[in-house]
Amino acid sequence: MKWILGIAILSYTACQAQSEGSGAEDDALFQDIDLAEFERIRADYPDAVLLDLRTPEETDAGIIPGAEIVNFQSPNFVERLNQLDRKKIYVVYCASGGRSTRASRQMQEAGFERVYNLKPGYRGWKAAQ
Repeated sequence: MKWILGIAILSYTACQAQSEGSGAEDDALFQDIDLAEFERIRADYPDAVLLDLRTPEETDAGIIPGAEIVNFQSPNFVERLNQLDRKKIYVVYCASGGRSTRASRQMQEAGFERVYNLKPGYRGWKAAQ
């Protein structure tokens, strides 16, 4: 009987976590964050890896300081992801949130444990500076 209660609690907790997530129809397992949460994560987790998923043409105009560039549109994007440590904390961004949402899903499916998607993207970050 205790195991049934345990399963029920775990199921409820999982459903609650998904409903509090990004609000996406597919209940993505990664977490969308705004600029305030981004700054908090950077302060609380200085070892978090910041990934800029934009193209070289886009990054030539500037990047968020400390970001590592991993072009989402590159043919070797998945290969590059496979080189990353899945246990680290990752914050990903693109220009406005579309590519980073797709990349966050891929990372979660590949076994990355903590992925945060900077939803306003580089444009939102730049506008707030």
